[in-house]
Amino acid sequence: MSDDNQLTVRRTFDAPRERVWRAFMDPDELEQWFVPTGMEAEVHALDLVPGGEMSVRWTAEEHQMTNEGTFEEVVENERIVTVEETP
Repeated sequence: MSDDNQLTVRRTFDAPRERVWRAFMDPDELEQWFVPTGMEAEVHALDLVPGGEMSVRWTAEEHQMTNEGTFEEVVENERIVTVEETP
């Protein structure tokens, strides 16, 4: 993969690290906040370990988009690195 195909997103949340981590780890919580405005999310895979899969489908009326990828690096309460695709 070249640098032209990479996107780095860094976010700061006003919450304890453990709380933010849980929001990523729990599919029910992820479906509540990891979704564009006006859409609903459904987590199909969320295996938060290196090499684990992730798959989230977002829907709004008749429109839908699936975000899929794998976790490359997972350091509890510190860092999550994914490689993602939108088919």
